[in-house]
Amino acid sequence: MPASDTAVLTVWHLGPTVGVAGDALLGQALGDRLRAPMVVHSVALPHTPVEPQPRGERIWLDSALQILTEVVATDSAVACVRGPIAEQRRPSAAQRAAIAAVRQTAAARSGRMTIADAERMDIRVAVGACTPASGPSGSGDTASRSPLVPPAARATLPAAR
Repeated sequence: MPASDTAVLTVWHLGPTVGVAGDALLGQALGDRLRAPMVVHSVALPHTPVEPQPRGERIWLDSALQILTEVVATDSAVACVRGPIAEQRRPSAAQRAAIAAVRQTAAARSGRMTIADAERMDIRVAVGACTPASGPSGSGDTASRSPLVPPAARATLPAAR
């Protein structure tokens, strides 16, 4: 790669955002190490459950769909969704619509999302697989998972000239 070209690295991570300053510092450190200009774009994924406010399933769904889109873009993140899916539960129309919508996502189709039964809706992100702390694994409506390879980062390199 010519020294004048800048590589762009997107890094997905669990936890709070590192912000523009954190991206710049990481880009500078990687660029110095690689001896090439580097720009880092970080995407923070929630490591704690994202739950709807009372009667806030539509707003929650918007957040959940964004999280599911980001999960599919990674190499090792999975989404752990919980909601009222068991036959004995009586979900609201909004909950039924939210569950139907997340089941139609690329994350669900690719096996990068698990849906398990719970009284309330929530979504959280885990690395590799959902666990009891991130949502029941192996219970409920479980999508098959494909092998995932860390780290959850991809580089976009400039085209060769």
